[in-house]
Amino acid sequence: MSPARPMAMLKYVQTPIVRVQMDPSAHRGRQPVGTARRWDRGDVELTSHFGLERAVASHRLAGAAPQWPEEPLNDVEWSALLDRVQIQWSWRMLAAAIRDRALPASPTQTDEALSRAADAAINDLHVESRLVQVCQEFEGAGVEYRALKGATTARRVYRDPELRSFADVDVLVGGDDFDRAVEIIERRGGRRRYEEARAGFDRRFSKGASFSMPDGVAIDLHRTFVLGPYGFTVDLEGILARGAQINV
Repeated sequence: MSPARPMAMLKYVQTPIVRVQMDPSAHRGRQPVGTARRWDRGDVELTSHFGLERAVASHRLAGAAPQWPEEPLNDVEWSALLDRVQIQWSWRMLAAAIRDRALPASPTQTDEALSRAADAAINDLHVESRLVQVCQEFEGAGVEYRALKGATTARRVYRDPELRSFADVDVLVGGDDFDRAVEIIERRGGRRRYEEARAGFDRRFSKGASFSMPDGVAIDLHRTFVLGPYGFTVDLEGILARGAQINV
């Protein structure tokens, strides 16, 4: 039985959406992202790693012009594509491409893709439920937080939020609130994946801490965005001050 969809107003990191322009000279011999190439049925590795994987990821994107095969993939090609989809966690994108009749698929392939996409959707709901729970507890305890990536990215960036899957919960908290945030997560049964170097180290120096929850959901609690001394160059006070809200 799938969980009920959570509904809550969460704070997230308000950052501009930046379009990155690839420098072709830095990727000689590779096909630039977003450009079409003729689909070569005889090149399974190229198809799975660079052709169809890109086509699946760009499906429904404005301005994208992916090329698709005219017939369903054979067993070897299909297996290679599924390996890449699993790595990128893009099951719901694959299912959408098949439902939209962009990617030809046999009945067996269609059933497999839709089944895996349904599993991904259930997992997304579990992760969203945990995100809502953690953020509401932070709010009640006076911990200043900002939700990162995952559900917030799906609702801000994607025209179809259901296409964006996510594997864990990512939340940013300030250093002064870090220990209290850890206590809240641990009271809920969270167990650190890596021990703290010494008491107080994480809230002062670490990028953050990762926790495994009893239901299998992972929580990444961020103090900053990068490791080492570069973490101190991030304007965390400014980021926490600019937070906006979003419905999840």
